[in-house]
Amino acid sequence: MLGLIGLITGATIGMTGAGGALIAIPLFIALLGSTLQDATILSLGAVSTAAAFNLVLEGRMPDLKTALSLSVLGSIASALALPLKPYLPASITAGLILILVLAGLKEVWGPPHNSSGRDSSQLHPGTLIIAGLILGVVTAVTGLGGGVLLVPLLLRLTGQSYEEVIPTGLLTIFLISSVTLGLQIDAAVRLLTWNDLTPLLFGTVVAGAVAKRTMRLLKQHSRLRLRQVTFTLVALVAAANIIQSVVR
Repeated sequence: MLGLIGLITGATIGMTGAGGALIAIPLFIALLGSTLQDATILSLGAVSTAAAFNLVLEGRMPDLKTALSLSVLGSIASALALPLKPYLPASITAGLILILVLAGLKEVWGPPHNSSGRDSSQLHPGTLIIAGLILGVVTAVTGLGGGVLLVPLLLRLTGQSYEEVIPTGLLTIFLISSVTLGLQIDAAVRLLTWNDLTPLLFGTVVAGAVAKRTMRLLKQHSRLRLRQVTFTLVALVAAANIIQSVVR
């Protein structure tokens, strides 16, 4: 089962550059009977591994300044905003999730805002700070995974294409997942032995390699469409699950 979870998580991140945790968490709950808290911790191992491996396979350098800025600021903002979540009415949270998903899909399916794109040296520091804070606060309040929010945010922020933002998104996901996992390492060690970890990580790596190989065999237009469709399915399923939980 752990190998299967790794395969599905690795394939999802390999195709979309995002959404790994939103797929892994329900799988840990459904297939292993994990609690939500345990599933969240377990998913971090699979997601961080998949993000790192797929970043290596990308063969393109991420935007280090953007990734580090969003990771650090997003983590701080998320930690500060999390205590506010219980005080928000469920209707407001559900409405915000719908708005974010629709806005995110518009960014993913729309053309780049600037066909030439921008690197981090062209971004005003204030823009990165605001983007990082928004990412952290929204992630804490809605429970949406960073990847589903991150790809649309990078598309808006940089003006680059979907293909171009993937390396930066993968590095950001890796940094946030690794830091979060490190803060809960005692629980992670309790939940997974090395014998458990091997099939999980192996499945994640194999699926990532197969997904990347498949993507490279497709023409650019077909590759983009596959990324867009997969991202849309992940975002909609995630939003539906979260809205269902907050309106109960």
